[in-house]
Amino acid sequence: MKKLLQIIMRSIFRERIKFLLLVSSLAVGFCGFTLVFLVVSKELSFDKFHKDYEKIYRVITITEGESGNVQIPKAKGALKEYLKGSIPSLESVTHFIPIYYGMKVKTDKGYFSENSGIYVDESFNDVFDFGILAGDRNTMFSQINSIALTRELSIKYFGSIDVIGRELAIDDGWGLRTVLITGIYKQVPDNSSFKFDFLLTGNSYGHWSRLLENNGLYFFTYMKFNDQLDRNRKNLIESDLNNRLTDLNRKVKSQYLQPIQKTHLSTDIRNDLSGKTEPNQIYILWFIALSIIILTSINFINTNTIHVSSKIKFLGMLKMFGHKNPVPRILILDSIVKSLVAFSIVFLLITFVGKPIFAETLGYRLNLTANLVFTLSMICLSIGFIAGIIPVIFLRRSRLLDLVKGKSLMALGKYSLAKLTSLTIQFFIVIVLMIATTIVIKQIDYIDSLDTGYEKSDRMLIPAPQGIGGNYLGFINAARSFPYVNSIGSSMFPFFSNYREGTINIYRTDYNLIYNLVNKDYFTSMGIEIKEGKNFSGFDSDTLCVIINETAARQISSSNSRPLINSIMVANIPWYSNKEFRIIGVMKDFHFKSLKSRIEPLVFFHLPADAVGASTIAFETNQFENLSEHLPELWKENGFETPFEFELLENAFAETYKDQNLMGSISKSFTFLAFFLALFGLFGYLKHILEFKKKEFAIRRILGATPLNIYYKLNGEMLTSFMVSAIIAIPVAYYVGLRWLSQFAYRTNLDLESFLIPISLTLAVVILIGVYLLKDMLSEKTTEILKVE
Repeated sequence: MKKLLQIIMRSIFRERIKFLLLVSSLAVGFCGFTLVFLVVSKELSFDKFHKDYEKIYRVITITEGESGNVQIPKAKGALKEYLKGSIPSLESVTHFIPIYYGMKVKTDKGYFSENSGIYVDESFNDVFDFGILAGDRNTMFSQINSIALTRELSIKYFGSIDVIGRELAIDDGWGLRTVLITGIYKQVPDNSSFKFDFLLTGNSYGHWSRLLENNGLYFFTYMKFNDQLDRNRKNLIESDLNNRLTDLNRKVKSQYLQPIQKTHLSTDIRNDLSGKTEPNQIYILWFIALSIIILTSINFINTNTIHVSSKIKFLGMLKMFGHKNPVPRILILDSIVKSLVAFSIVFLLITFVGKPIFAETLGYRLNLTANLVFTLSMICLSIGFIAGIIPVIFLRRSRLLDLVKGKSLMALGKYSLAKLTSLTIQFFIVIVLMIATTIVIKQIDYIDSLDTGYEKSDRMLIPAPQGIGGNYLGFINAARSFPYVNSIGSSMFPFFSNYREGTINIYRTDYNLIYNLVNKDYFTSMGIEIKEGKNFSGFDSDTLCVIINETAARQISSSNSRPLINSIMVANIPWYSNKEFRIIGVMKDFHFKSLKSRIEPLVFFHLPADAVGASTIAFETNQFENLSEHLPELWKENGFETPFEFELLENAFAETYKDQNLMGSISKSFTFLAFFLALFGLFGYLKHILEFKKKEFAIRRILGATPLNIYYKLNGEMLTSFMVSAIIAIPVAYYVGLRWLSQFAYRTNLDLESFLIPISLTLAVVILIGVYLLKDMLSEKTTEILKVE
């Protein structure tokens, strides 16, 4: 083995340029595969860091919506006590409510604003295994007004995590109060389906007790069993849950249990805790990863075989004279060494370049674990072994005369089927990926062109101040006097946050609607049109009035033919329990959620004049700098010690599609990498064939062959493979495109252009590669070509 390695190392040193090209081509392709592989691995690892994640389930409620059934990850508050007393195999159950308003914190270092918190009950730590640095896991949330912080928040507030038992002044929308720090958590893993920076005891939430008794769907409910449920036990529990739905409104149809590890990919569930990844997107990424590794493998095998072919005469002479030498072992070991060097380069690139770039530019953290490194190294070694064994097989099966003549292993006629299959696979992958990328780009352009139903530009969003000092209404009234401010509207819940869900009853029929509370200026500030009826007037009488959107109007009208304007409805939401309201208007539909889903029924209640809510400022074009300069000053003048916070509506809109655009960017980038790898391999293959057939083509020129005849001889097989690949790829790409577009409620059409453009572009590049190589050969003198040897 030592002598073999010495022979290989001398060969590498002599042909170091070829070695670098071989290793670099493998490293680039394998690096692309590894990055996509890590992205997919992370997307499939969500919530699996919990010790017993197979035993954890959550309750999903199915309700009736305008366009069919709607799945909501919430349940009523009383369900927890029922579950604890009725399911023997249940180890623990917890329910919680996100802190929709955020939290303001007052410390010796100043004021801080935090937006990622949850109201939890005492069983939270019994179900989940988030890492705890300090505090008693069992009693952390047993007291009213207890709070647990992550390590990052504790360091930010106090410079230490040794803070158990210390007090903290907060305002979570229920006034300034003091809470006791009872726990410190590690940073929540990136692959958690819900994240938090702080946890508050549920009993400290003003509506907690009332919501426990309410039949509304407010609580995210998770349960942990003694062991993983089989299908029969799961069906039995779900059947029991559905028997308990009789006291809910008639629009609630059923409930089921969802394993926690399936949460992240469940994009059909509405109003969940965090962003999701479409399963179709994972399938596409898997296809891209497989495409890259297949193209990389084919290129490396072909290039390595070409490299062996350059020594074909020497190897043929050795075989003719019956020389006993370890050529097969040398070829295999040489290929494995190349693959190991390439993998070492990939590991360094991923660790020191790929991961930081993904984290900084895309905000996406990749995890390279020991198991993943072992798996990837085995894949790379397998490629190296196959690339070494194929030339050995070709050498053993080749005729001695062909070897002595110096005939290329790639050009031997008996292997034409393998060669054509290799070309067809490469073209098939490239065509499918190019068509898929074209469809993605068209869909993104289509989404951008859709009318959202409101104005995105020149709009500023200001969150509710949570009441730690200051005169918010005075601030808003003063801001209205700025000459470049057109209007200021207010709403209880910020735009693009999760609007809340409630129940209304009209004409003795129950409906589940999304709701918000807004004032009369909200419609003007957002550019939302009133289609029928009227806007709020701003008087006290508006307290008993509501405005619904067109979707809600259609849903209600579908089951009743009476006029909607001035109709009386009964609302059941946290602010109003079984209270009557009059419908005074119908607003134009607008997209308050992702454009992936259809517009849902929405009702706007009136926000009282003295209520503090989030504000939307519509300002003159090109006046953002003036506004961002003067508003913080006005904020301080009105007595606020907290920093002034705002967000542009355009940025909030972009944030809604952040995860989707991230996956789209990753897909497009690595699709173009696959395209480059395929063309690189095809270029090398054609150049090699041309080198071995240069004399033949020169003789054909002397005998009167035209450049077109020679071109067909050079590129004919490739063009034939391309046509076969296109015929196979078109239906596959059509299915992939339809599958991916199915996630969007509003989507572009799969027209002929989506297929013709990428196919024509790929064909043009293939033709141009052949033309370029042939032109290079034709520029040489025929006599010079034939004088070789």
